[in-house]
Amino acid sequence: MTLTAGPRAPIMAAARSYAADATIAITSGMVVTAETGTRPRSGDPLDDLVDRVRETAKEAVDALQVAALLEADGVTDRAARAVFGYTDVFDLADAVFRRAGGGVRRLRPVGPPVRDLARAAREIFHGPLYLLPGALFPAVAAIIAPRPLLFALVVAGALGWVWAAGATWLAYQCLNVDDQRTAGRVLAWSTLLGLVVAGLAGVGVTMVVGGGLIAAALVPGVMAYQMASTILVFYRLEVWLAVLVAPAAAVGVAYVLEEVTLGWALIAVAACVTAALLFGVWRSWRAGVGRTISVVGGFRGLFRGRVGALAWILLYNALAAAFLLHAQAPYLLSQVDVVVVGLGLIVTMGVVEWRARRFTEEARRLLTRVRYPRDFHRRVWLLLAGNVVACWLTTALFSAALVALLWTNDRLSTAVLAMAGAQVLMAGAYLTAFVLANHLRYGWLCGGLAVAVAASLGAPYVLGTSPDVPSTVFYLGSAVLLQILLLVGLTPVLGQVSRYR
Repeated sequence: MTLTAGPRAPIMAAARSYAADATIAITSGMVVTAETGTRPRSGDPLDDLVDRVRETAKEAVDALQVAALLEADGVTDRAARAVFGYTDVFDLADAVFRRAGGGVRRLRPVGPPVRDLARAAREIFHGPLYLLPGALFPAVAAIIAPRPLLFALVVAGALGWVWAAGATWLAYQCLNVDDQRTAGRVLAWSTLLGLVVAGLAGVGVTMVVGGGLIAAALVPGVMAYQMASTILVFYRLEVWLAVLVAPAAAVGVAYVLEEVTLGWALIAVAACVTAALLFGVWRSWRAGVGRTISVVGGFRGLFRGRVGALAWILLYNALAAAFLLHAQAPYLLSQVDVVVVGLGLIVTMGVVEWRARRFTEEARRLLTRVRYPRDFHRRVWLLLAGNVVACWLTTALFSAALVALLWTNDRLSTAVLAMAGAQVLMAGAYLTAFVLANHLRYGWLCGGLAVAVAASLGAPYVLGTSPDVPSTVFYLGSAVLLQILLLVGLTPVLGQVSRYR
């Protein structure tokens, strides 16, 4: 599973580039009032500006008078771009004029976002796509010793997760400026380089824990599927991914039912993953054919000014992978029931991605339906709460079905129940993490994940609990802690209207 952030609105991307320019030394803390010299109070400079000029602006005939007022107050085009996120003073003045109530009785009505059912279906379908490789596990487990298998899966899962996230983020940076050619090249070269890195990691696994050639090949094999699925999802070709990989999953299930031999199962797995990989690389290489000039300046220009942000992306995904894998890895070979009940989150991850996108769209629409910042602040929190609860309920539905199945087979345990509860909470935490990432709060996001991982691993030693208490209980507690920390991280930014323009 990878967390990606789509292209941001063009005006916000432009404003952010101006704000990052070293020649513009303007910050929100430098915006002061003419009479008192006080600094902004709310944390959102536009809110303070509207409050300061409201009495005068609402008496203005049009936005041009407000622009004159702002210029007289010392607001320049540079400040409008770097501080408030608008192209110039006149664009800023238009927003201030409408927000202050000048010359209008109510805000311009804005219709609801267009309901793209096909896009929603694709996003929801991501969950079952994430689940498909699970059907291949029994055939692979039959030819590798347990200890090398566990190490190979953990290394391959973490490496593939982080690598795919970094490649996707870089590709989206190209799409932000409509450079499809470079985006495709980034995905293609990242895939090839990722296979080399995964091959070296596989050799390292065999040198540490053994397992031979098969264990070494498993790591690049997992990377191949991860990058193939990343590319095809990036280009919205989820149906092709399902068509290419579903036969291998079906053969994997048939092997468990003893309908096919191990040899045929392994051949089907290798053939389907290879086909998906080749198709994905071909599709990415063909992107933007005919365009010879790179808007971002090629690979050298792509990394210019983005190394720091890319480092945050990689660290965030590494911590996210560590948080998920550290709880499931101990049970992967010894108590599969605990891993099975965790599938409820994987199946519903598409729903989480869908609700995260819908939250952003509804929040921007909400901005046009309220007059005062305090109203937006209250209603956007209610909107977030509704989406978090929706994710909780969706995952709880699938987790309850899995728990009931285990109960009927007399396989229910404390560890299973704790893992099921943790997966439900993690659905809301993932949605909150998506929102935090959209607000570029990667520092808080990484800190929250690090604290949650440390709490889950360190709590048994600090509390000195009985060995009979399963580790999933502490994982459940760390999931609660993570949800709280992420919500706290949203507190200073979620209600700032300037972040949604």
